[in-house]
Amino acid sequence: MSHAVIDYLRTLPLFAGLDTHEIGDLFQIMGLETYSEPGHVIFEVGDKPDGAYIVKKGVCALTLPVEGEAPREVVRLGCGAVVGELCLVRPEPRTLRLSVVDPADIIVLNGPAFHRLREAGHAGAYKLLRNVGLMMCERLRDTNELIEMEWRGETRAPSVVSPLGSTRKESAWRRLLGLVGGTKGGAA
Repeated sequence: MSHAVIDYLRTLPLFAGLDTHEIGDLFQIMGLETYSEPGHVIFEVGDKPDGAYIVKKGVCALTLPVEGEAPREVVRLGCGAVVGELCLVRPEPRTLRLSVVDPADIIVLNGPAFHRLREAGHAGAYKLLRNVGLMMCERLRDTNELIEMEWRGETRAPSVVSPLGSTRKESAWRRLLGLVGGTKGGAA
């Protein structure tokens, strides 16, 4: 990976508030995977978590396999979307399937190496965990909104989750960062 990838990481909410040194240390435990075949399964329900995934290019889908039926698509993930980040907090088996929709480049943050950094007291690891918490707050708000819409009999058109360029997410991130401290270091 290159300095261009580090510059890209700085634009993501997951790395908000991390300084150059901290991002550089985390960069050392990342890899870049390229998936060219649509339908390729990156991880499956029940798989042991190996780290967090960041969509750098392309589109992936999170699906829930249902016995006797086609898998149910939960969400599509575009540029800048993060998935599997909960394993950085607590490594539990995967609960959904991640597969490629359009050829994708995925940055993988190695889970075991991240845990070693965190156990060593690395400030960047703790800042990243704070950002994971902020992401979970935003996802919970979104889930609550979907539940309320369902109760009202409304539907929302499916979309590709991509935090880059979303003004609604940007203002939510600013509010959440204000509550827990830190500065917003890139587009949300």
